[in-house]
Amino acid sequence: MRKFLLATAFSLLTLPAFAATLTVAVAVETTSLDPQFHNVQFNHSTDDHIWDTLTYQSADGKVIPWLAESYKMVDDTSWEFTLHPNVKFHDGTPLDPDDVAFTIARIPTVHGPSTYNIFIEPIAGYERIDSTHFRLKTKGVQPFLPFSLTGISILSRTIHANANTADFNSGKVAIGTGPYKLVKFDRGVSIVLARNPDWWGPKLPWDEVILRPINNDASRLSALLAGEVDLADRMAPDDLERIRKDPKLALYSSRAHQVLYMFPDSTHDTLPLTWDKQGKPLGRNPTKDIRVREALSLAINRDAIVRAIMSGAGSPADQMVAPGAIGRDETLKPLGYDPARAKALLAEAGYPDGWKWTMVAPSNMYQNDSKIGQAIAQMLGRVGIETGIDTFTPVVFTAYNWAARRDRVVYTPNVLGSTQAFYAKPAP
Repeated sequence: MRKFLLATAFSLLTLPAFAATLTVAVAVETTSLDPQFHNVQFNHSTDDHIWDTLTYQSADGKVIPWLAESYKMVDDTSWEFTLHPNVKFHDGTPLDPDDVAFTIARIPTVHGPSTYNIFIEPIAGYERIDSTHFRLKTKGVQPFLPFSLTGISILSRTIHANANTADFNSGKVAIGTGPYKLVKFDRGVSIVLARNPDWWGPKLPWDEVILRPINNDASRLSALLAGEVDLADRMAPDDLERIRKDPKLALYSSRAHQVLYMFPDSTHDTLPLTWDKQGKPLGRNPTKDIRVREALSLAINRDAIVRAIMSGAGSPADQMVAPGAIGRDETLKPLGYDPARAKALLAEAGYPDGWKWTMVAPSNMYQNDSKIGQAIAQMLGRVGIETGIDTFTPVVFTAYNWAARRDRVVYTPNVLGSTQAFYAKPAP
């Protein structure tokens, strides 16, 4: 779930109606309030309170109208959108179709740890029709354009014309059309949000929302038990049974579409920091061979990782698209676990003794990410691939990945097809 991860989703819970303040412990801190600077889920979760997108992906994976109250494909390369009338930014500036054009044009100019260019790749042009209607021209037929637009927070051509990322982070121009206004961004401490009484959508339950970053699982749960926070996200799988048995707490979960995956560099002829068992650099990149890539997959016991590390809070990946998400192919067979076949494929590819290399994994970016990486390293070792592992914080890992540094095997593990998002709060 993206939109209102800390608002609408929780309004279904047994909380007092329109409570004054909701304090939430979040596992990963927002890295920037510039909604085009760092394209990662934990930033989107905060952005969705301050900003709005033209379209929205609901919890069940469907793309629905949002700022654009309707849209339609008018020909093979044109989509027409109708904006909600009378939408205003937090400072009273009216929303205009030209703001959409400005937003799209700004994205390539922002140089952050990870780009938002992926969301605008299908777009070839913009045409204003009137104050609430516009068209987007596309590069050929683009049936998934509404899905791409779920990732683009709409900015103002007047408010944000000359704004840089520092201006957003200072709060100076963190001004959107969303359900909450920024009150204060105290990095490492909290983000304080106040309800936007003029929001075009339905009235939300809390006058104030405070997001407190607590990246340690035990500390996040302790803060909840002590009453320091009202809600905590990303409950650790190891704590789920304890939470279920505690009468003071209530546990809520929903199936997510997040897929964790392994991404070895199979595009280059050589791979630095990859050696044979005698310590001699390999003369070629083993992952360019499809048999090697299949062997890597067969060596990973996804079921065991879900059972032992995730305590059942997820499911084995059988493809890059999780159940319920757009692009899923239900005809594909599940990926198997067969270490004997993995060894045979490695031998066929010319690596009967395997090799040595180093993988990179995030730490506290995804649920149990570093533990999953360590488990994969051990599993690869059992088929002859001696694997070291380096872990980095989310910001460093993302920058490392997007900088395309090739002195290690940049990866995230492809083991969980569908994680579950768990949230806990004091029981009513």
